[in-house]
Amino acid sequence: MFAGDVYKAEGLPQVPRSLPEATLEFERSTLFRETFGADVVEHLVHFARTEQRKFDEVVTSWERRRYLERA
Repeated sequence: MFAGDVYKAEGLPQVPRSLPEATLEFERSTLFRETFGADVVEHLVHFARTEQRKFDEVVTSWERRRYLERA
């Protein structure tokens, strides 16, 4: 339980804000390595990084409209 003004508090733990951050936290987790085993963790980390790489390779329709505007 948190006591105090959460909006003014500093140094509170936060959830990852992106897939790369979450992947790194998952990869570093001793809990997941002990629970699932290193092979499963490495497989899921590889999968997440592959998904992120594939996502990063795509030019979205928003990017096309934003950066390839015609006057």
